[in-house]
Amino acid sequence: MSLKFTEFFVPGGFPRHIYNPRVELKLEQRLTETKQNLCKLVTVTG
Repeated sequence: MSLKFTEFFVPGGFPRHIYNPRVELKLEQRLTETKQNLCKLVTVTG
């Protein structure tokens, strides 16, 4: 599912979506793998 920029940033209003999972980047999977390895440092920005 490809979401439009305007669905996340709505000037003067509330966005319809507040998170875009970007499945192809496997962000959640990579974060979970890092959590299991205590020798890594993770910074999440957004």
